[in-house]
Amino acid sequence: MTVAKVGGTDFAKDLPVLEAAVQRALDTLDESDLAVLGYGEISLVLGWPRDAPQLACKRLPLFPNRAALQRYGEVVRRYIDRLGDAGVKVVESTLHHLARPDGKIVAYVVQPALPEELLGPAQLRAADPVDGHPIIGAIFDHVVNVASPALALDEQLANWGWVDGEAIQIDVTTPFMRDATGADELDFDLFTSALPWLMRRPVKSFVVRGVLNNFHEPRSAIIDFLGNLEKERLHAWLPYAIDEANKRIGPTITRAEVDKAYKADARVWETLLRLRRADRVWQRKVRRRQYPFLLPPKIER
Repeated sequence: MTVAKVGGTDFAKDLPVLEAAVQRALDTLDESDLAVLGYGEISLVLGWPRDAPQLACKRLPLFPNRAALQRYGEVVRRYIDRLGDAGVKVVESTLHHLARPDGKIVAYVVQPALPEELLGPAQLRAADPVDGHPIIGAIFDHVVNVASPALALDEQLANWGWVDGEAIQIDVTTPFMRDATGADELDFDLFTSALPWLMRRPVKSFVVRGVLNNFHEPRSAIIDFLGNLEKERLHAWLPYAIDEANKRIGPTITRAEVDKAYKADARVWETLLRLRRADRVWQRKVRRRQYPFLLPPKIER
């Protein structure tokens, strides 16, 4: 991976400054020193520099040691290569890290920050559903071509940009690859570490596995994309998008099926977010220690 630069300087030199701002936000719950570009279900994306972001920096959960970070980096590199072999363009991505005094590693996946108007949700908000938009068909084509027992991608609209007439994947932080035995190549313990410890094993066993299975099956993945349009408040695009989906896969997807799947998915993520907020209160007020994740505000689903 190449070294990300801002204004001709290596981002590695700026990383301690960004992480110090994150630590202040974790201590105070005041995020005003951060340029938050977006929240995922587990992690968040920060813009750098703060006042005029040129880079999108996705902060990952803490790694227990350098060996775990190295394994993660290797999986991400192979994932990007495999997506490229499958015809999916991925925005240039670099992995940066800092060692903490406690031996743990904080890491960021860093990418050029695409102008907001090129991101998938903004593209649809600026267009008319009557006329349609080719980004939807392009994403569906990638899903049909990629999703398989061994490989998948995160198809949700917010994870794509539209650049020079092509759909560009911008989220590779959770590589969806499985080996010949069906085991995930990424250790998802890294991401379930964001949950209260009592919930990690059941969530990994029952929730994470089910969610991942959906990504690896084209029809389920496309239903997830369609449900995400509801989360993005792009309901008007659903008839067009469902029609585009049904041109590519079967059995026929209906609006009722999309609504049912989205409501079930929303309940799961809402419950997990409530548990994380309760855990933050417990850690800060009772255990008197820092809660190591920045949580999103209330999400209207």
